[in-house]
Amino acid sequence: MWAATLAGALYRVGPGEMKVLDRRHGLPGHPVYQIQDDGAGSYWISSSRGILQVPGAQMEEALAGRRQRLDIAIYDQEDGMRTIECHRLSQPAGGRQPGAGIWFPTTKGFVRIDPARVRAPQPPAVFIEEATLDGRLLTAAQELDLTPGAHALEIRYTALRFASPGKISFRYRMEGFDPDWIEAGGERVARYSRLPPGRYRFLVSARMPAGEWAATPAAITVHQEPRFFQTRLFLVLLGLISVAGAVGLFRWREFIVRSRYSAVLAERNRIAREWHDTLLAGFSAISWQLEETLSRLSEIPEKAGETIETALKMVHHYRAEARQVIWDLRENRPESESLAEAISGVWRRALAGQGVEGGVTVIGQPVRLAEDVERNILRICQEATANALRHAKAGRIDVLLDYAKDAVIVRISDNGRGFATGDFVGIASGHFGLAVMKERAERCGGRFRLASEPGKGTIVEAAIPIQPTVSR
Repeated sequence: MWAATLAGALYRVGPGEMKVLDRRHGLPGHPVYQIQDDGAGSYWISSSRGILQVPGAQMEEALAGRRQRLDIAIYDQEDGMRTIECHRLSQPAGGRQPGAGIWFPTTKGFVRIDPARVRAPQPPAVFIEEATLDGRLLTAAQELDLTPGAHALEIRYTALRFASPGKISFRYRMEGFDPDWIEAGGERVARYSRLPPGRYRFLVSARMPAGEWAATPAAITVHQEPRFFQTRLFLVLLGLISVAGAVGLFRWREFIVRSRYSAVLAERNRIAREWHDTLLAGFSAISWQLEETLSRLSEIPEKAGETIETALKMVHHYRAEARQVIWDLRENRPESESLAEAISGVWRRALAGQGVEGGVTVIGQPVRLAEDVERNILRICQEATANALRHAKAGRIDVLLDYAKDAVIVRISDNGRGFATGDFVGIASGHFGLAVMKERAERCGGRFRLASEPGKGTIVEAAIPIQPTVSR
């Protein structure tokens, strides 16, 4: 059983239940008086503002929760009624007469509805009138080209129907952007503010109440041009840059790893050279001295003591060399430190607290030499300074570093007691430090010079060819 209310709602009352249809389902909301089933699939409802026709199947779907809104047709004076106000003072406020249709009383007489003669109205033809972009009028041609960027796009449309134009309902959809049709009701404008770049197809359709939507909607193509960063070219370039960046990062990491490995390998090679050039050579000399001692014990016993003393001196000397190699492993020169600064540091540390005068002098424009060359020059200065302190008992030690045109000359001079250079014949004479200094200079392609006289001091000089390098 159906019940109509002045609040504009319809109630269906059944055994143990009552369901309602109201504005939420599309009813207009003004008072309704009577509801009649025409037996042909529709319900007719009298109201204060005309007569409503609602498909019965839709009402069942709405009551079951399977439909949100009802397609309602409202008949009024435009459809032949003398007045839109139906009568409710006497009951029943309407009825169905078999074979004669449905009757409803109004304030100006009765209205008879013959369901057999009611036909669904044909959908009106729809036309797109114009389009505006940011308030600027565009020609509503077959295609709208929108410049890059965000715009306020409005598309206006209408339907050609002179009878009851206010009852026309519209729906529209931007294919490729809107997921479904948008019910616009009687509004005749569609608005879009942020269309992504791309090509779209705007569709708009219309219908009369309780009628079908037009099978062929009006259409227009909309092309939103992209900004540069939205183009495929930009994405390709971005992809290439990303790949290049990844490859560059990999290459950089590989370079860093290789550089570190090369540095470690170079240091290992340097250590190997140090041990080979000094310690292993020293051990060989000590071994030779010991063999010589064994031979002298049997042939010239009185000379065996001399060879043992020489071997002992060699042990002391190469023990000092081993300490120096280990010290170099623990304390490397900073990369920013120049050769002159390194020599000055060695000189200050060696003479600290010794009461010895002197200094380090640099002549010419310093250049960066190969790391091995600078290390050998520094070791020559270390050895010559140590010799002057230990053996010459010098009161003054001066170091001269001369950057000549094609060579670097390092000269260490002292005012100590000196010695006869004719006695210097290398390791066999017991002058191990002088022999090693000479080997270091010759290893760098240079020459070594020694000048000394008893009581007149000593000059140690090494001239190394300049082969500049840009990195350590």
